[in-house]
Parts: sequence; structure tokens; C-alpha cells
Amino acid sequence: MAKLKWQRFGRSEFGLHPNVQTKNLTVLVHGLNCKSVKPYWGNLPDLLCAQLGQPTDILLWAYDTNLSAFDRVRALFKRKAKLATARAIGSSLFQDLRGRFSCMRPNSYEGIAILGHSQGGLVSINAVFETLSSSDNVPIRGFCAASMPTTWSGLAKAHSLATLGTNPQTSYLGSKRDYLTDVETKMPMITKAIPTFYIRAIGDEVIGDDQKIHLFRQNSSIQGPHNWQEIITLPSDPGFSEIKDFLERALL
Repeated sequence: MAKLKWQRFGRSEFGLHPNVQTKNLTVLVHGLNCKSVKPYWGNLPDLLCAQLGQPTDILLWAYDTNLSAFDRVRALFKRKAKLATARAIGSSLFQDLRGRFSCMRPNSYEGIAILGHSQGGLVSINAVFETLSSSDNVPIRGFCAASMPTTWSGLAKAHSLATLGTNPQTSYLGSKRDYLTDVETKMPMITKAIPTFYIRAIGDEVIGDDQKIHLFRQNSSIQGPHNWQEIITLPSDPGFSEIKDFLERALL
């Protein structure tokens, strides 16, 4: 695992009412094969800062899933390399979020929302679950998953496409048993506690048809490929209004 890192986007960075004290935080969690965090999210952080009626700071949370680099390391050392599972990465996000939140008191955020794309959704499930199960009072107000595989077959297909068949290991994605526990057991508990939302991209060449989006309280379908968030440039682009509306409801 690479060192965990954050990139912060606040309203003042874009000349947007710099005197407004934001009391909300939105955390964006990327998925597999992310070579650079900012391009992965396209113009989404900028637009959220500019367009949200509820002002929010944006934090891009990064973890190492550059599969091309992963395969080079494996070939160089002629051994099996392993990336951390989504569950372990989610625990790291929880610990990092808890640490940052505790350092902010008494001027801490009043509401935090998490958006996870693709495997970032699985990472976020575990981070949100651990947060809600803890006694740290980190104020998670909503969880949105986008293009996240909701079935094990979908995850296996995503793994095959992402690695082009060069990597037979799936352990870093989690075992089938672990996956079913995370999605089918934790999601209903999360849904009962906070607003949840799922965005499915019609035409997603990786995930395809999602079979268990009913696990989320709300869901929506948009037109676009698997990485539709990378090509968001305008508020009218597919996916942006859905994310914006959900975050405004969650962070009221």
C-alpha cells in the first residue's frame, strides 16, 4: 500500500465565497487502476464546490491500485504480489477519517458524505460500516456508490477486464464469502442508519446489469461508460445532477 493521501478542494480555492465556513465534507473514494487521483474524478470536485447549495469541502482519498505498476513489480521480483483487500482499505479510510475528525474539534464538520466509485464503493461500505459501529461520533450523513459491482460475478468480471487476464489473483478484491458478507450484510444495516444511493451507468462495459441495487435506499440510472465520472465537465453531464441532489439531501 502506498502512503494514504488526501487532496482538498474548498470553495475558497475557486473564488467562491471564501468567507463561507463550510461545515460539510464530501469524501471521494476512487476504484481500481487509478493512476492519478484528480483526472480520475474529472471536473466533479470543482463542480460540487461551485454548484452545491450546501457548501462542502471535497477530499479525494487515494490508495494504490495502479495495476500496471502492480504487474511490473510482480514481474520484476518474480513473485506473487498482493494488494490489500477492499475491507482492509476501508478500515484504513475509517482510521484516517477518525484521526482527521478528532484533530478538527471544536471546529469540526457537522456532516460527512462519502462517494465511492467502482471498487471504491466496496471500500466505502467498510469505512461507513466501521464508522457507524464506532463510538467516535464521526457524523456520517450519507453514502453514495457509483458503478460498484453489486454481485460477486460482476466483481470477478471487473477483475478480469482490469487485469486483462494477466493476474490470476483475486485476493485483494476479497473472497466471495467476504464480498457477500460486506454487500449483503453490511449494506442493509447502513441503509437503516443513513441515506444511501446507487448510480448505475447504462452501457457500463465492466459491471453490466446490477442485480442488487435494491440494497440501497435510492438508485438511479444514467447513460455512460464505467468511468463516466472522468468525463464530467459540465453540470449537465450525466451523473452530476444525481450526485449533487443526493449530497444536498444528505448534508441538509
